[in-house]
Amino acid sequence: MTAGILDSLKACLATWVELFRTRMEIVSTEFEEEKVRLSEIILFGAVALFLLGFGLILLTFLVVAIFWDGPYRLPVLGAFTFVYLMLGAAAALSAHPYTYF
Repeated sequence: MTAGILDSLKACLATWVELFRTRMEIVSTEFEEEKVRLSEIILFGAVALFLLGFGLILLTFLVVAIFWDGPYRLPVLGAFTFVYLMLGAAAALSAHPYTYF
């Protein structure tokens, strides 16, 4: 009778160990998929930032070219410079609330 109970407990323990191993494999697979997804998000984010920045530079050149022959060429360049510097400073300060330059 005792041997039957011990065999039953061994089988139950083996089932639990196999269940735990299966769960750990699932968690490992999920982590690998999340790592790939995160790298894709970072890559596409970097590409998007690059293209948006390039588009902003081209827009600036367009506006400056429109005002090139008029007397507002330097004020337009100064205004764009000021706006870009202020946006850059705001982005740097908001990157981490406890970082001070």
